[in-house]
This record gives sequence, C-alpha cells and structure tokens, in this order.
Amino acid sequence: MFQDLNWTVPFVLGFLFAVIIWLGFAITRFWLDIRKTKKEILNDDFINEDDELKHSARQLITESQNSLRMTKQINPDWLSPLLNEIPVLIEGIAKLYYPENPDPVKAPKIGEFTRAVELAATDIANFLQNRRIGRLVDFSAGRAFRGYERGKKMADNPFIRLCTPIYKTVRPVVQVLRHNSPLTWVGLATSNAAARVLQPSIIGIIGKRAIQLYSGELDRNMET
Repeated sequence: MFQDLNWTVPFVLGFLFAVIIWLGFAITRFWLDIRKTKKEILNDDFINEDDELKHSARQLITESQNSLRMTKQINPDWLSPLLNEIPVLIEGIAKLYYPENPDPVKAPKIGEFTRAVELAATDIANFLQNRRIGRLVDFSAGRAFRGYERGKKMADNPFIRLCTPIYKTVRPVVQVLRHNSPLTWVGLATSNAAARVLQPSIIGIIGKRAIQLYSGELDRNMET
C-alpha cells in the first residue's frame, strides 16, 4: 500500500516548513541582538550628572551616531563612513577639554594615546567577537578577502584562462539568476541592518575612550 504513495510532495513541504522555521528563529535572534546592542552603545552611567564637559562630549557622540543613521544609501559601506566621522568626533571632544590649545588633538601624552588606542581596539575586538552582528561583518570581510586571494590564484591557472571565453558568454545569465535569488536579497538586508547598528556602536566605543583620554582619566588610572 505504501509503495503507491508519492513521498516527494510531503518531503518538499516538510523541508520548506523546516527552512521557514529556521529562518524565523534566526531573524528573531538577530533582531533581539540589534535591540540589545542599540541599548548598550554607550552606558549612561559613564556620564556624571555634574560633569558638563562629559555631557557636551556625549552630545557630540550622539550627533555623530545620528548622522550615520540618517544616511540615505541603500546598502551602506560600514567602514568608510567611520573613517569620515571618527576624526571629526575626536577633534570635537579634544576642543572641549583643551579649548585654548592650538592643536588640542595632540595635547595628551604619548603614553595616554597608546593606552587609549589599545583600550579602544580591545573594546571593538570584543564587540565584533561577542555580538552576532559583529561576527556577521567579520565573516563577510574575511570571506571577501579569501575570495580576492582565491581569484588571484585562479586568474593564473591555465585551465581557467582557457575557460574564460565560455564564462564571459554565460556570465550575464549567472548574474541575472544571482540578482533574482531571494538569498541575495536576504543577505543584503541583513548586512544593511548590521552596518547601521555597527557604525553607531563603534562610534560610541571610540567616543567613550576619547572622553577618558582628553578628560585625564586615563592618566589618573595609569598613575594609580
């Protein structure tokens, strides 16, 4: 009796149902991680109620974070906006604490600079390793680098050179299939969300260490 049953349709439906459940669970965990990360971008306990300079520095950090969130680019690069925002933020914080110095960014000691950079680098590394969105970007960067290295090796392969005319012929078809693939758009949306949360988070981390640097807290901690 069971030999006459067609198990293809139930198997496909069961597989699709399992994939939908897995995707829903992954998206939910990712969304919860984004919410938790947004709340922990910069701890308010770090700012003393009576410290006006720290409040002003915190405002500079918030404005920098908001400028990154307001970008209208559909698929923003997560690194280049940071390279534009971080120097402006650090210079603004330095001017708050050294308003009369002609070059306030270089006002602290070299040892303090070294310690601040070390602490900021450690904070960012821990953030990328311990947060799911951080691991996503770290994985994407590593995959891109490995793909670049693999492409360089394949370009020198005689067999690949022989197949190049064939690949150029079928490449438009492959590009259309990849563009219309749901996985491509899901990955694009995921990386987009991760970038928009990562950028303000890293700004918060660096801004917090910059406040400690220019307020003299690092110098006091190094002396104790």
